[in-house]
Amino acid sequence: MERLLNKEVSKRTISILAILLIVISGLCAYANSLSGKFVWDDIILIKDDIYIRSPQHIPSIFRQQIGAGAGKIYNSYRPIQIISYMMDYSFWRLNEVGYHITNLLLHILVGISIYWLIVIMFDDWLVALIASLFFTIHPIHTEAVSYISGRADQLATVFMLITFILYVKYLKNKKIALYILMILSFIFALLSRENSLILPVLILLYHFSFKKKINFKYLSTLLFIAGSYILMRFTTFKLLLPHLESTTSPLERLPGFFVAVFRYVRFLLMPLGLHTSYGPGGTTFSWSDQRVVAGIFLITAFALFVWRKKTSYRLATFSILWFFAALVPYNNIYPPLPFYMNDHHMYLPSIGFFLACAYGLCVLYRRKSLRIFALLILLLALPFYSFVTIKQNNYWKEPI
Repeated sequence: MERLLNKEVSKRTISILAILLIVISGLCAYANSLSGKFVWDDIILIKDDIYIRSPQHIPSIFRQQIGAGAGKIYNSYRPIQIISYMMDYSFWRLNEVGYHITNLLLHILVGISIYWLIVIMFDDWLVALIASLFFTIHPIHTEAVSYISGRADQLATVFMLITFILYVKYLKNKKIALYILMILSFIFALLSRENSLILPVLILLYHFSFKKKINFKYLSTLLFIAGSYILMRFTTFKLLLPHLESTTSPLERLPGFFVAVFRYVRFLLMPLGLHTSYGPGGTTFSWSDQRVVAGIFLITAFALFVWRKKTSYRLATFSILWFFAALVPYNNIYPPLPFYMNDHHMYLPSIGFFLACAYGLCVLYRRKSLRIFALLILLLALPFYSFVTIKQNNYWKEPI
């Protein structure tokens, strides 16, 4: 008994130290974002939005699309995002610093949630820590963090992760409180951003990758909530996902998806040349474009790995499937999107990528002959990503 208690104390101590490291890393990487101004949609959704100035407008926020308080038309229904601005406004009025602080704290909370989810799923604190650190400091997330209007990604992701955590814990411990909190968290995720609909798919991939028996009694509630949300979006707002009318066909946009996959993987490994956008959603590419060919090759290679190694490398399989499943809402094949790729589209999918990287580094580290090599990669990558993030934050400080 004493040995078990000591083991639990040791795990708790490790988790506390790991969370402190995630918090410190996030603060260091994004501290300079706090001096940024309102830019682009921030002007509409915060400065011009009369709804965030009084709680009496909460019913209107839940009945209307996101830009209604400023008299603007958006194809997005994200009331939790506007409620979060209302909370900020009650403390900070129109002082940009407070809104940036909230974004930074939410991003750190996402990093901690990633750590928590990986630990309860795989019981491997080192993989959890490395994946969380990569996510927290990586510059591809500056658009979601330094740009206040990027908050929808953070809110949706943190509620999705919490829902996933509660789901896994409920499978192990059938406490009704976990079940109720899981339901509420998923509802908050859907009311934060539409891509939260992918969560039941991610949960199914967890069952598939690790041969976990599916109990549809538990999963059916999430599926019912997702179905109700889809019905509400189609009946009340006439569409499900935000999109624009396009002059190009899905087939014409398909090569752009392969380009996006290639560039996303490239930016996740070497985040140089990041932009706010990379071209309109209607941008077309030739099938002979080298980036299209590279994207097809990457997808084929990942698919073959999953097919052949799904039983021997379950965690890697789950990571790859997470990456591509979470990317589905942003495929731009259908529906057509304003841009064929965006940095903030990687906010949720990148978790799978960083989990795979963390797993690979831990495999190397746990082999004595490759331990120094793994440490060298980590000690070079983390400061480099932090430096690029700090630099990238500066671009979001001014509208120009």
